[in-house]
Amino acid sequence: MSTADRYDYDGRRNGLQVRFSTTVCRAGRYRDLGKAGMADQPSRPRTSPAQTPTRTERRIVKGGVLRR
Repeated sequence: MSTADRYDYDGRRNGLQVRFSTTVCRAGRYRDLGKAGMADQPSRPRTSPAQTPTRTERRIVKGGVLRR
């Protein structure tokens, strides 16, 4: 097996400054999706199930404004 055929997960060795976990994630996506899997993925969560209710958030903000 040549070195070109092996996966090299250590991006620092190649001077890419990429975390090991990021490289492993992208390699898995590349195996599953091909070239399309190499595109950057958004890090923003799709949902916020533990988000503070809007009413509570407004009361907290209002209290902070009134104390100024």
